[in-house]
Amino acid sequence: MKYYAGILAGGIGSRMENANIPKQFLELNNIPIFIYTIRAFLNVEGIEHIFLAMNKNWIDYSCQELKKHEIPSHKVSMIEGGTTRFDTLCILAQQVTDLDPEAILISHDCARPFVSTRIIMDNMMYIQDYDMVTTSIPTIDTMLLSHDGKRSNTVPDRSTLYADQGPQSFQASTFIKLVNNLTSLEKENYIEAGRIYLKNHLSVGIVKGSRKNFKITNDIDLYMANAILNMETDSLSVIFGSGNWI
Repeated sequence: MKYYAGILAGGIGSRMENANIPKQFLELNNIPIFIYTIRAFLNVEGIEHIFLAMNKNWIDYSCQELKKHEIPSHKVSMIEGGTTRFDTLCILAQQVTDLDPEAILISHDCARPFVSTRIIMDNMMYIQDYDMVTTSIPTIDTMLLSHDGKRSNTVPDRSTLYADQGPQSFQASTFIKLVNNLTSLEKENYIEAGRIYLKNHLSVGIVKGSRKNFKITNDIDLYMANAILNMETDSLSVIFGSGNWI
């Protein structure tokens, strides 16, 4: 079984205040966020190749950054992303399908730079037993369900709720077949891959995520990411514990 990584990096980071470039290019300790994410996958044995799906207006800039930070071109390729996250996911899946119809795509948001080797390898292992796997963590907050955003309609049992993170892994060719059965309207309502598998009564396994594997979306997240990088390893162990944090 062959594994390919697909990094979704086509967003423009509209929720990041005071940023004049997409968030994936913002720097943590003088290194762009998306470079950290790529390096996380480069560190994992068994991944054939990494595809970086980028907004077409930023491809040239991205190539410059890849060269600047010595990312090996024989291991990482740049492709043009779609107009939506789901479009980009489909483009990545088709790219892998064209290479090998049996191959697995491990898809991941570039704005989650702290994904661990353990999480990636668990994706590679778990996908052997499920039609698709997703990386999630149990929610630690009480969750409300509201139909209008003004009034709480119900409080679900927290023990049954998980916060989805990524990566998500699946056989690329099967994903393409499922997508081809969707109407144009249905495609507009999809963001990630899990729901389409559940709709078709296929199995979706859960890989244990990590609270460190958070998505950098706004200024507070950027502050937290910098804090993590600047904290000493011993301090992290004392505060978070080696098992729960990483």
